[in-house]
Amino acid sequence: HNQKSSLLGRLSAGVPVRGRPGDDEERARGSAAQEEDGQEPLARGGALQHRHDQLQDAAGPNAAYDKNLARDVHDIFNLVVLIPVVALNLANWGPLPSSARADLALADLVPALWRGTYFMQFWWTTFAYFVADAIFVLAYPRCVRSPSVIIKHHLATLGYIFLPLWYREAEWIMGSCMIVEINTWLLIARRFFNRAGDKPFFSIGVPFTKSLRIKLISVFFYLTWLSIRILGYPLLLFPIYQHFTLRTAKTGSRLNVIAVGLGFHLVFITLNFKWTVDLVRSKIRPRRSRFEKGL
Repeated sequence: HNQKSSLLGRLSAGVPVRGRPGDDEERARGSAAQEEDGQEPLARGGALQHRHDQLQDAAGPNAAYDKNLARDVHDIFNLVVLIPVVALNLANWGPLPSSARADLALADLVPALWRGTYFMQFWWTTFAYFVADAIFVLAYPRCVRSPSVIIKHHLATLGYIFLPLWYREAEWIMGSCMIVEINTWLLIARRFFNRAGDKPFFSIGVPFTKSLRIKLISVFFYLTWLSIRILGYPLLLFPIYQHFTLRTAKTGSRLNVIAVGLGFHLVFITLNFKWTVDLVRSKIRPRRSRFEKGL
């Protein structure tokens, strides 16, 4: 009781109160570790918030939720549900019909490959996936690195996929854009199957099979990122724009459903550019925690 009274008196008088022995050294070590990790040393308020986050993570059942558990559940959900989304999409494509010309331009080639046999199954699976994923991110925003960007992306996608319901000749546009979910699956698999942050073929104690799996997922991730997000999406502008001009000539107005699709597609090209910049920056700046969340 006397110690509490003395402490309160010193606080009210503005006399600084020292912490436990060794606190200064511990804070100094923490700041040095942050500097080595490429981060600015935490200010006093930042340190308190950081400590609060640590206590929140360690609170177990008493915490609102465990951000690492939420991230893992979100990853598993995506790894499972994206398989039927991608499979149903691929089932709607086929080889060129025998009646197709051999000199088809790109603008005509993509629509000619579309069959649409399982389109409604594909549409409903895609719709359910984006709605469920958006709800999960809203409920547990710390399961991803940029929750606001993900929510905006999902809302734009939900708007985009209603286009072929209004205008069935545009089914191939949805199918073409949803090919990107192959890369999304690889992005999540790349993180989920290597949560320890092992370097394939270089980390001690990592089996050859695991190193091979990590490397193959990483290689296909970068290949699909380049071919779909960087090259494929901009190239899709040509057939979509040609479809827009045909629709404009038919309706006599530029304000048609394909114009809406063209606008949405430009939004996705912009997002892919932003995410590509983020990806490049993550490779050139100091590596952060191995448990860092992805998209």
